[in-house]
Amino acid sequence: ASNEERQEDLDIERDMREGVATVTAEEARKAYVNMAQSLCSAYFAVLVAMVDRPETENQQQSPALCATLRGLAVVGGMLRADVISHILEVIPSALNRHDLHPRTRLECIAATFSIGRAQEAIGGSESRSAAEYD
Repeated sequence: ASNEERQEDLDIERDMREGVATVTAEEARKAYVNMAQSLCSAYFAVLVAMVDRPETENQQQSPALCATLRGLAVVGGMLRADVISHILEVIPSALNRHDLHPRTRLECIAATFSIGRAQEAIGGSESRSAAEYD
């Protein structure tokens, strides 16, 4: 059984090497972009949920919102123009909340600038389209 297990492990390793070798750079980029788009959808859902929740009397630091904004800033260069516009419509709503902690406000502003910079670096948000990733 030990030799059979070793042979099976070797076969799996060989298959993995062949699989990696057959993935082109373009396929890997598309997979990464698709993953980033899915992640962005989750981030956007959190952002909207945090903005839509009822306001409270006290200013609150929101770790979930801060993490979401940081994540959006990281994937900003991979986002399509329509996604960017939705995000940039929601962030001002977050900034208008009276219960938002100053640190969270700064995260909102930093995310907005990071997304904008990433889009400028790739030639503007209109250069990304859904068809480009299909």
